[in-house]
Amino acid sequence: MLFNLFISNMKKIISISFIIAVLISCTSSKKIHEKMEETEDLPFYNEKLKTLKIEGSMDVEMPSMSQGASIEVSLKEQSEMGMNVFGPFGIEVAKLYASNDKFIFFNMFQGEAYQGQPSSENLNKVANISLSFKDLISIMRCEIPSFKKKFIKYKDEDESKIYINPDKSKNIEKATIDKFGLLKKYEQSDLNGKKIFEVNFSNYRNVDKFKLAHLLKIIFPQIGGNLTIEVENYFSNQEINNLELKIPSSIKIKEIK
Repeated sequence: MLFNLFISNMKKIISISFIIAVLISCTSSKKIHEKMEETEDLPFYNEKLKTLKIEGSMDVEMPSMSQGASIEVSLKEQSEMGMNVFGPFGIEVAKLYASNDKFIFFNMFQGEAYQGQPSSENLNKVANISLSFKDLISIMRCEIPSFKKKFIKYKDEDESKIYINPDKSKNIEKATIDKFGLLKKYEQSDLNGKKIFEVNFSNYRNVDKFKLAHLLKIIFPQIGGNLTIEVENYFSNQEINNLELKIPSSIKIKEIK
């Protein structure tokens, strides 16, 4: 009798717990989407987002290496970017500064520093990031890099709209936007249609009225690698001090061309 009473009570507790869990889940989901309004606007440069600080992790998977690290990123509009990379036990192992004109990469673990033009080729050489500064900072802001160019609607697909950039003087660009105006996918291909990279944006949340993805996966099909960034915290429009790196005088800065 006591055993049957115990089982009956446990079933009631489990049922109540399940209902509470479902209600909490629905409430949490509603909080994430309750302010998401449908829009026809494309996510180009957001003038109200002056600065952005990011805390999270970065996983790099390339044919020749695979590693993960914690990162702290600071962005000033689309003009400057600073990144601090931390290894095990929170030890800082590298720093990156980049702007439209230059980059400086300081590998503190190996005691080496490099500088040069912020092209995708150069950033890949020193930091395993096969993106130009312009592409990288826009992706971190969840924006389309070519914000000054005009995209045209290509087709509808699964409640999303696909847009392409008709300017064929450079790379071919394609962007997938959902009904909330969120950038879900951004792709660049060469003029022969061979894909250079693809970025998938997911886990969007409202952060201080800005819609920002908390999971970004960048795929590089030509080199068989990918870069995944998982964001733990965003901090918008906070004061950011000088981001340029101070390299110790004992270290010679190597020029990358």
